[in-house]
Amino acid sequence: MNVRRHTTLAIAARLGALLLCLSAATFGRAAAPERALSRLDAGPPPDSPFTTVADRVRPSVVNIRVERDPRGGLDLDPMQEMYREFFPGGPGEGTPFAPPGSGTGFVVSESGHILTNNHVIAGADVVTVRLSGESQAVVAEVVGTDPASDLAVLKVGRAGLTPLVFGDSDRVRVGDWAIAVGNPFGNLEGSLTVGVVSAKGRRDLAIHGGAPRYQDFLQTDAAINFGNSGGPLLDLAGRVIGVNTAINSAGQGIGFAIPSNYARRVFEQIAAHGRVVRGYLGAVTGDFVEDGQARGALVEAVLPATPAAAAGLQAGDVIVAFGGRPVAGERDLQFLVGDADVGAAVTCRVRRGGRDLDLELTPTEESTAAAVVGADDGAWLGLVVEPADGDDPRVVRLRDALGVAAGRGLMIVAVVPGSAAAGAGLHPGDVVLEIDGKPADGAATWRRLQQEAAGGEGPVMLLIVSGGVESYRLLEREPASGKG
Repeated sequence: MNVRRHTTLAIAARLGALLLCLSAATFGRAAAPERALSRLDAGPPPDSPFTTVADRVRPSVVNIRVERDPRGGLDLDPMQEMYREFFPGGPGEGTPFAPPGSGTGFVVSESGHILTNNHVIAGADVVTVRLSGESQAVVAEVVGTDPASDLAVLKVGRAGLTPLVFGDSDRVRVGDWAIAVGNPFGNLEGSLTVGVVSAKGRRDLAIHGGAPRYQDFLQTDAAINFGNSGGPLLDLAGRVIGVNTAINSAGQGIGFAIPSNYARRVFEQIAAHGRVVRGYLGAVTGDFVEDGQARGALVEAVLPATPAAAAGLQAGDVIVAFGGRPVAGERDLQFLVGDADVGAAVTCRVRRGGRDLDLELTPTEESTAAAVVGADDGAWLGLVVEPADGDDPRVVRLRDALGVAAGRGLMIVAVVPGSAAAGAGLHPGDVVLEIDGKPADGAATWRRLQQEAAGGEGPVMLLIVSGGVESYRLLEREPASGKG
């Protein structure tokens, strides 16, 4: 019994010593964070390269608000009202009301010029701008717009503003830092997001709400949300390398910006002329593919009485250089011709029958809009249309300029200024597919439906395709008009 008692006491003593050690260790571990907290450095955080950019550029980024009159027409495409997204097909219902839209812009001149996206202010009756740090918005003048590049220039009556500086987007590399500043959702003023340039030269993207014809986008994973449209994409020096334009709502970290070099040229032309003056040749072209790669622009057709015809360009020619710049494909030629000086001769190198020839061409000014028309020029609902697959010169030129193939429906070749169609944002090159649910399959059908609708009441519903996207528009009949 004594042996057992002593043994039990010994075991108990050992267990007690072990518990005491464990308690001491636990206490030591619990006390360590307190000692660490007492040694925290209360000084400022290390400098970030992005804070310098934020301090420099945010005063030059503005909030844009637009007001639209819903009586001009009904747009059942909800995304066109405020922003656009890639890969259309998401749900959404239209509304007869036109709520205020919002976007972003940035100062590009000391005299008050502001650059933004055309789709931000398209169809606006009133455009207001709120400068950084100010609570009161000011009404902005629309100096000019360019739907082909999706850019627009505004101006406010303020002097001494600090413009942002354009960087050289040609020197931007994939992997370079990219900083987006804007006003997401219209009320989160001066938001800054950071990413990298994910890719360059993104083209042929089907943009919901209407695709700009000139596409050469920078792709970035810097977060861009609704309302950022028209804001600057910047490098680490605070220089503008792009204009944020669109997002891919099907994925995250996929945004697109118009390169700064092209945006700067568009701004300079609008500021000088109120519009963009682009060169025009009159040749229908496509990529010339050899060994699986595009190696020039193949001339598919030459339109009569155009600079291309006057210079002797022929179908089957392959354009390999224009103005001393190489042409790898049809898109290269499109930008080079558009940037050419109107009325100035330029050398075009073509490959014909295995030989290289230099032709001298003199571009004229491109004009995708038809001449101004009135109600007595065959217009109905403010529109003049022709079969989209026909050979009317206006249709041929629009198909050429917009890069679209002949198809079904009736192409709009002119819009009467001040008409319901103009107010609804319809443009030459848009195609009418249906009228009040009936297929628009020819000029005779257009005239018949026009006569049938003449005695009706209420608006006429058109199914329109613009930029590869279909949407419905309601247009009011012209009052006291026998044409409906």
